[in-house]
Amino acid sequence: GVDNETDAELTGTVSAAGPLESLTVTGSVLVADGAVFVPQMAQSTLDEEIFLAPGESFEGVPGENANTFIDNLRIRDLRVEVQRDTWFVMERQARVQLGGVLTVNKTGEAWRVVGELEGERGTYTLAAGPIIRQFDISYARLRFQDETELNPTLEVIATRTIIDQTGRPVDIDVNIGGTLQQPTLALASGEGANVPESELLSFLFFGQPSFALGGGNLASEALLGNVGELLGLSIGETEQPEKMTRIR
Repeated sequence: GVDNETDAELTGTVSAAGPLESLTVTGSVLVADGAVFVPQMAQSTLDEEIFLAPGESFEGVPGENANTFIDNLRIRDLRVEVQRDTWFVMERQARVQLGGVLTVNKTGEAWRVVGELEGERGTYTLAAGPIIRQFDISYARLRFQDETELNPTLEVIATRTIIDQTGRPVDIDVNIGGTLQQPTLALASGEGANVPESELLSFLFFGQPSFALGGGNLASEALLGNVGELLGLSIGETEQPEKMTRIR
Protein backbone atom coordinates (compact mmCIF):
# COMPACT_ATOMS: atom_id res chain seq x y z
CA GLY A 1 0.00 0.00 0.00
CA VAL A 2 0.82 3.71 0.00
CA ASP A 3 1.23 5.68 3.23
CA ASN A 4 -1.75 7.97 3.94
CA GLU A 5 -3.50 6.76 0.79
CA THR A 6 -6.39 4.37 0.21
CA ASP A 7 -5.29 1.41 -1.88
CA ALA A 8 -6.97 1.09 -5.27
CA GLU A 9 -9.70 -1.51 -5.60
CA LEU A 10 -9.07 -4.48 -7.87
CA THR A 11 -12.12 -6.28 -9.27
CA GLY A 12 -12.81 -8.53 -12.24
CA THR A 13 -12.76 -12.11 -13.42
CA VAL A 14 -9.55 -14.11 -13.67
CA SER A 15 -9.20 -17.79 -14.58
CA ALA A 16 -6.25 -20.10 -14.05
CA ALA A 17 -5.65 -23.35 -15.93
CA GLY A 18 -2.96 -26.00 -16.06
CA PRO A 19 -0.79 -27.78 -13.50
CA LEU A 20 0.25 -25.84 -10.38
CA GLU A 21 3.87 -25.65 -11.47
CA SER A 22 2.94 -23.92 -14.75
CA LEU A 23 -0.37 -22.11 -14.30
CA THR A 24 -1.71 -19.92 -17.12
CA VAL A 25 -3.76 -16.92 -15.96
CA THR A 26 -6.08 -14.86 -18.16
CA GLY A 27 -9.12 -12.64 -17.75
CA SER A 28 -10.03 -9.00 -17.16
CA VAL A 29 -9.56 -6.75 -14.12
CA LEU A 30 -10.58 -3.21 -13.20
CA VAL A 31 -8.38 -0.91 -11.09
CA ALA A 32 -10.23 2.02 -9.53
CA ASP A 33 -10.78 4.46 -6.67
CA GLY A 34 -7.47 4.61 -4.85
CA ALA A 35 -3.70 4.66 -5.07
CA VAL A 36 -1.11 2.38 -6.65
CA PHE A 37 2.51 2.54 -5.50
CA VAL A 38 5.13 2.77 -8.27
CA PRO A 39 8.65 1.71 -7.18
CA GLN A 40 11.39 4.20 -8.03
CA MET A 41 13.58 1.34 -9.22
CA ALA A 42 12.32 -1.39 -11.52
CA GLN A 43 11.56 -4.48 -9.52
CA SER A 44 8.96 -7.22 -9.33
CA THR A 45 6.32 -6.55 -6.67
CA LEU A 46 4.53 -9.89 -7.12
CA ASP A 47 4.14 -11.63 -3.76
CA GLU A 48 4.04 -15.42 -4.03
CA GLU A 49 1.99 -15.67 -0.81
CA ILE A 50 -1.14 -14.54 -2.65
CA PHE A 51 -1.30 -18.06 -4.10
CA LEU A 52 -1.52 -19.74 -0.68
CA ALA A 53 -4.73 -20.83 1.03
CA PRO A 54 -5.38 -19.49 4.57
CA GLY A 55 -3.07 -21.20 7.02
CA GLU A 56 -0.66 -22.45 4.35
CA SER A 57 2.94 -21.38 4.08
CA PHE A 58 6.03 -22.10 2.08
CA GLU A 59 7.69 -23.39 5.26
CA GLY A 60 9.80 -26.42 4.51
CA VAL A 61 9.70 -25.71 0.77
CA PRO A 62 13.08 -24.70 -0.65
CA GLY A 63 13.12 -21.06 -1.77
CA GLU A 64 14.20 -22.24 -5.19
CA ASN A 65 10.86 -24.06 -5.63
CA ALA A 66 8.88 -20.98 -4.61
CA ASN A 67 10.80 -18.85 -7.09
CA THR A 68 10.27 -21.48 -9.77
CA PHE A 69 6.52 -21.28 -9.22
CA ILE A 70 6.51 -17.53 -9.85
CA ASP A 71 8.90 -17.80 -12.79
CA ASN A 72 6.74 -20.47 -14.44
CA LEU A 73 3.49 -18.57 -13.95
CA ARG A 74 2.15 -17.51 -17.35
CA ILE A 75 -0.19 -14.58 -17.97
CA ARG A 76 -2.00 -14.51 -21.30
CA ASP A 77 -3.75 -11.40 -22.61
CA LEU A 78 -4.87 -10.17 -19.20
CA ARG A 79 -6.89 -6.99 -19.78
CA VAL A 80 -6.29 -4.34 -17.13
CA GLU A 81 -8.58 -1.30 -17.22
CA VAL A 82 -7.45 1.59 -15.02
CA GLN A 83 -10.15 4.15 -14.24
CA ARG A 84 -9.33 7.85 -14.10
CA ASP A 85 -9.90 8.01 -10.34
CA THR A 86 -6.72 5.95 -9.77
CA TRP A 87 -3.63 7.70 -8.42
CA PHE A 88 -0.13 6.43 -9.17
CA VAL A 89 2.32 7.42 -6.44
CA MET A 90 6.10 7.44 -6.69
CA GLU A 91 7.36 8.23 -3.20
CA ARG A 92 8.85 11.74 -2.84
CA GLN A 93 8.76 12.25 -6.63
CA ALA A 94 5.31 12.27 -8.19
CA ARG A 95 1.61 11.71 -7.63
CA VAL A 96 -0.49 11.56 -10.79
CA GLN A 97 -4.02 10.53 -11.72
CA LEU A 98 -4.03 8.18 -14.72
CA GLY A 99 -6.46 6.04 -16.67
CA GLY A 100 -6.34 3.70 -19.63
CA VAL A 101 -6.27 0.09 -20.76
CA LEU A 102 -3.31 -2.29 -20.68
CA THR A 103 -2.87 -5.82 -22.01
CA VAL A 104 -0.49 -7.88 -19.88
CA ASN A 105 1.41 -11.03 -20.88
CA LYS A 106 4.09 -12.91 -18.96
CA THR A 107 6.27 -15.85 -19.91
CA GLY A 108 9.01 -16.89 -17.51
CA GLU A 109 10.57 -13.70 -16.11
CA ALA A 110 9.61 -11.61 -19.14
CA TRP A 111 6.65 -9.25 -18.75
CA ARG A 112 5.15 -7.76 -21.90
CA VAL A 113 2.67 -4.91 -21.52
CA VAL A 114 0.91 -2.98 -24.27
CA GLY A 115 -1.21 0.13 -23.85
CA GLU A 116 -1.26 3.66 -22.45
CA LEU A 117 -2.11 5.41 -19.20
CA GLU A 118 -2.96 9.10 -19.49
CA GLY A 119 -4.04 11.90 -17.20
CA GLU A 120 -4.07 15.65 -16.58
CA ARG A 121 -3.83 16.00 -12.82
CA GLY A 122 -1.09 15.54 -10.24
CA THR A 123 2.09 16.92 -8.72
CA TYR A 124 5.79 16.44 -9.44
CA THR A 125 8.59 17.21 -6.97
CA LEU A 126 11.94 18.47 -8.24
CA ALA A 127 14.75 18.20 -5.70
CA ALA A 128 18.32 19.50 -5.85
CA GLY A 129 19.88 18.42 -2.58
CA PRO A 130 17.92 20.06 0.25
CA ILE A 131 16.08 22.43 -2.12
CA ILE A 132 12.66 21.13 -3.14
CA ARG A 133 10.19 22.62 -5.63
CA GLN A 134 6.76 21.22 -6.46
CA PHE A 135 5.10 21.46 -9.88
CA ASP A 136 1.48 20.95 -10.91
CA ILE A 137 1.12 18.28 -13.60
CA SER A 138 -1.07 19.36 -16.53
CA TYR A 139 -0.47 16.31 -18.72
CA ALA A 140 1.05 12.86 -18.23
CA ARG A 141 1.25 9.75 -20.37
CA LEU A 142 2.93 6.38 -19.84
CA ARG A 143 3.18 4.25 -22.97
CA PHE A 144 3.91 0.53 -22.74
CA GLN A 145 5.22 -0.79 -26.05
CA ASP A 146 5.35 -4.58 -25.67
CA GLU A 147 8.94 -4.67 -24.48
CA THR A 148 10.45 -7.41 -22.30
CA GLU A 149 11.07 -4.92 -19.46
CA LEU A 150 8.46 -2.98 -17.51
CA ASN A 151 9.92 0.31 -18.70
CA PRO A 152 7.25 2.59 -20.22
CA THR A 153 8.10 5.76 -22.11
CA LEU A 154 7.22 8.99 -20.31
CA GLU A 155 5.65 12.25 -21.40
CA VAL A 156 4.97 14.60 -18.51
CA ILE A 157 4.37 18.35 -18.51
CA ALA A 158 4.27 20.16 -15.16
CA THR A 159 4.27 23.87 -14.28
CA ARG A 160 5.30 26.00 -11.32
CA THR A 161 4.53 29.70 -11.06
CA ILE A 162 7.03 31.85 -9.21
CA ILE A 163 7.04 35.57 -8.43
CA ASP A 164 10.16 37.42 -9.56
CA GLN A 165 11.76 40.42 -7.83
CA THR A 166 9.45 42.85 -9.63
CA GLY A 167 6.32 41.01 -8.50
CA ARG A 168 5.70 39.55 -11.94
CA PRO A 169 4.49 35.91 -12.11
CA VAL A 170 6.78 33.63 -14.13
CA ASP A 171 5.65 30.19 -15.31
CA ILE A 172 8.34 27.51 -15.51
CA ASP A 173 7.58 24.17 -17.16
CA VAL A 174 9.41 20.94 -16.49
CA ASN A 175 9.20 18.45 -19.36
CA ILE A 176 9.95 14.83 -18.49
CA GLY A 177 10.65 12.33 -21.24
CA GLY A 178 12.68 9.19 -21.74
CA THR A 179 11.62 6.06 -19.88
CA LEU A 180 10.76 5.15 -16.30
CA GLN A 181 14.23 3.64 -15.82
CA GLN A 182 16.06 6.43 -17.67
CA PRO A 183 14.00 9.63 -17.50
CA THR A 184 15.11 12.90 -19.09
CA LEU A 185 14.31 16.35 -17.74
CA ALA A 186 14.23 19.77 -19.40
CA LEU A 187 13.07 23.20 -18.28
CA ALA A 188 11.15 25.64 -20.47
CA SER A 189 9.51 29.02 -20.08
CA GLY A 190 5.74 28.74 -19.73
CA GLU A 191 5.34 31.86 -21.87
CA GLY A 192 7.20 30.24 -24.75
CA ALA A 193 10.07 32.76 -24.57
CA ASN A 194 13.56 31.57 -25.46
CA VAL A 195 15.04 31.61 -21.95
CA PRO A 196 18.19 29.53 -21.22
CA GLU A 197 17.78 26.72 -18.71
CA SER A 198 20.41 28.34 -16.48
CA GLU A 199 18.18 31.42 -16.05
CA LEU A 200 15.10 29.30 -15.43
CA LEU A 201 17.04 27.38 -12.78
CA SER A 202 18.08 30.65 -11.15
CA PHE A 203 14.47 31.88 -10.99
CA LEU A 204 13.19 28.50 -9.87
CA PHE A 205 15.58 27.92 -6.99
CA PHE A 206 16.66 31.45 -6.02
CA GLY A 207 13.81 33.67 -7.26
CA GLN A 208 16.09 35.99 -9.24
CA PRO A 209 18.17 36.10 -12.43
CA SER A 210 21.66 34.63 -12.35
CA PHE A 211 23.44 38.01 -12.50
CA ALA A 212 21.76 38.96 -9.20
CA LEU A 213 23.14 35.95 -7.31
CA GLY A 214 26.40 37.71 -6.54
CA GLY A 215 29.91 36.35 -6.54
CA GLY A 216 30.54 37.22 -10.18
CA ASN A 217 29.48 35.47 -13.35
CA LEU A 218 31.83 32.52 -12.92
CA ALA A 219 30.61 31.83 -9.37
CA SER A 220 26.99 32.10 -10.46
CA GLU A 221 27.56 29.78 -13.40
CA ALA A 222 29.32 27.26 -11.16
CA LEU A 223 26.48 27.34 -8.63
CA LEU A 224 23.82 26.86 -11.30
CA GLY A 225 25.95 24.21 -12.97
CA ASN A 226 26.08 22.25 -9.72
CA VAL A 227 22.30 22.51 -9.32
CA GLY A 228 21.84 21.51 -12.94
CA GLU A 229 24.11 18.50 -12.47
CA LEU A 230 21.97 17.32 -9.56
CA LEU A 231 18.93 17.51 -11.83
CA GLY A 232 20.60 15.96 -14.86
CA LEU A 233 20.42 19.18 -16.90
CA SER A 234 23.11 20.30 -19.35
CA ILE A 235 23.56 23.87 -18.17
CA GLY A 236 25.28 26.17 -20.62
CA GLU A 237 23.31 25.15 -23.69
CA THR A 238 22.04 28.17 -25.57
CA GLU A 239 18.87 26.67 -26.94
CA GLN A 240 15.74 26.20 -24.88
CA PRO A 241 14.21 22.71 -25.05
CA GLU A 242 11.15 22.41 -27.21
CA LYS A 243 7.87 21.98 -25.43
CA MET A 244 6.26 18.58 -25.65
CA THR A 245 3.22 18.19 -27.83
CA ARG A 246 0.25 16.26 -26.63
CA ILE A 247 -0.69 13.41 -28.91
CA ARG A 248 -4.30 12.42 -28.61
